[in-house]
Amino acid sequence: MIKADKESVKISGDLTEITDQFVAIAKGVREVLENAFGGMLASKAMDAIYELSKFTDEELETRQGEEIAETILKNLQREDN
Repeated sequence: MIKADKESVKISGDLTEITDQFVAIAKGVREVLENAFGGMLASKAMDAIYELSKFTDEELETRQGEEIAETILKNLQREDN
């Protein structure tokens, strides 16, 4: 089971259950991004989200994490034009 509440995430259960739920969440996020940006930019946004998921909580809370997120967003916007 995946349970998220703001910044807190609790994951429990077997690997198959967790994977199935994660895929469902990722598909939902991709659909939102596709509706907002279109297919190509949605794919790039998903890649950016994946890269951000590699950061530690501390890195995400620092200015470095914010700068990376801003850079990714600028690149997405630039490619949209």
